[in-house]
Amino acid sequence: PVGPVTLGDADFLVASVGRGFHVFDCKHLRMSYIGPRLNEKIRAMLVIGEAVITSLKHDIVAWHKLTELGRFKGHTKSPTVLANVGTAFMVSAAGSEVLLWRLSDIGLKDKSVEEERCVYEPLTKLEMTEDFGDCTAACHPPTYIHKMLLGSSTGALELWNLRSQARIHVFRSHLAGITTRCAVTCLAEVPNVLDLIAVGFANGRIVIFHGKEDRVVMEFEQAQGRVTSLSFRTGAGAPAHMVSGAPNGTFVVWDLDKRRAHHIREDAHHGPLSTATFLPGQPLLITSGRDNAIRTWIFDTADGLPRLLRSRIGCPGAVRKMSFYGGKDDRELLVGGAGFAAGVVP
Repeated sequence: PVGPVTLGDADFLVASVGRGFHVFDCKHLRMSYIGPRLNEKIRAMLVIGEAVITSLKHDIVAWHKLTELGRFKGHTKSPTVLANVGTAFMVSAAGSEVLLWRLSDIGLKDKSVEEERCVYEPLTKLEMTEDFGDCTAACHPPTYIHKMLLGSSTGALELWNLRSQARIHVFRSHLAGITTRCAVTCLAEVPNVLDLIAVGFANGRIVIFHGKEDRVVMEFEQAQGRVTSLSFRTGAGAPAHMVSGAPNGTFVVWDLDKRRAHHIREDAHHGPLSTATFLPGQPLLITSGRDNAIRTWIFDTADGLPRLLRSRIGCPGAVRKMSFYGGKDDRELLVGGAGFAAGVVP
């Protein structure tokens, strides 16, 4: 997973690299710092300001650079979904096990020299029905105070009040006329428009619905299959564009005014595209995939099509052989391995 964050006037990108995470500045994709080496693989990640929250095998750990802020314990399985409501609450899900945490507790405990870490327990476990299935996505709609929208493996969408820990509404409009229910794969709030939420499904269906009125505003069908990510372009004078990711490394740019596909960028990544996100107020799209690559695309052409601006690419698989290559300086490294061709790393 990859998570962007804006600190002051600068944009940064936090990227999971297996048992650790790296932080890059988005302007040049240069590494700002390397996070701590972890003993377990990162399953999910959440970035809140300068804090990075990582989901490990059973624990959820909050970090500030190399310092561990706290450890959330309570899951019996590996959490795969993390979502926050500002700095007040966090929801984590491992299958049908959905736990609620108070983020404001971080840093309140006095840490002595002898105390190694702060351990936090969940506020409660949200009681999901059997029909809901596993929680597969979550997001906080803007202006919905203390509310969280949860999506499931059965296609269900539920709105919860985290303060009262109660289910407020079960949405039905996106299921109208559907014979086969499909899992929700991602959720994204529509910027600058209240009450609109975009939902991506495993069969390639994309729905934008009105949360207050529970009605579908528009629908799209991604022919490339499963919707892996959703993001909206923002900024003064920016066109109404939405980007969706696909498992074959393609991302699709959708024109929301004309309600059709504007551009299909094939082979943006070699393998599934895991993240596609616009930087706030900028014509820049950040994508990442299973090929161990991060790419920045800029929308600055007259026809509004994206072009590759910069990229940072690592080895997509296990390295079998490497050696320095070039002249006397030996500043280039030739690497090769199973499942990918040899490449030169500067």
